[in-house]
Amino acid sequence: MRQRSALVLAAVSCATWLIAVPCRAHIDLEFPEARAAGRPDSNLRQRPCGQRANARREDRVNVFRPGESIDLAVDVYVQHESYFRFAFDVDGDDSFSERPSAPSDSASDDPTQLPAGPGELILGYVRDPSGTVDRIEQRLTLPNVECASCTLQVIQFTYGLPLEESYYYQCADIELTGPLASPEPDPATAADPATAADPDAAGDVGSGGCALRAAAESSRAGWASLLALLFAAGRRRRRSV
Repeated sequence: MRQRSALVLAAVSCATWLIAVPCRAHIDLEFPEARAAGRPDSNLRQRPCGQRANARREDRVNVFRPGESIDLAVDVYVQHESYFRFAFDVDGDDSFSERPSAPSDSASDDPTQLPAGPGELILGYVRDPSGTVDRIEQRLTLPNVECASCTLQVIQFTYGLPLEESYYYQCADIELTGPLASPEPDPATAADPATAADPDAAGDVGSGGCALRAAAESSRAGWASLLALLFAAGRRRRRSV
């Protein structure tokens, strides 16, 4: 009887401990360095940055150039049907928006149509309708502004939960300073190496190939006109003789 009572007491204590522990976090921002790690910390439901006491971490500031492109990396170690959003506040962390209500249907939900908050810049989304994403590596272009106390926020919004329990938050403290970063070439408009090597393959009238052809044709036309004038002058001279 005593042994059974001890087992019951142990089970109750264990259950009480489990209830007291906050819900386990789901994401871990690896780059840029986060204010608070995603694990073993389990306070990532605390808005806006997943900290028990929200504050900038001056010892973890990530310095980039305005307009620089960075490779954000997030470990997703508890998967859910969800989406991820990457947002930027150029002055602190008080401009990040949240949904006013939970979506009625996750299949038709389009978070990209949600409005940004005043002062908030949305840098991108990753959707995970099947709940299978375990890592995110996303190229992001930072704003073309200088700021000393800007913040990058990463959220995971999970479907099927009450709205107040749907969010997981992390933030990285950012400083943008120095000369503007050179814009990356657009792959859709970058020159084809094979085309660039052949000046006659260019299709634009202002390009090298067509310009050379136009110059050659103009030169031939000039010589033809000169020969015609000389021929006509010769005929007039013979007639006069």
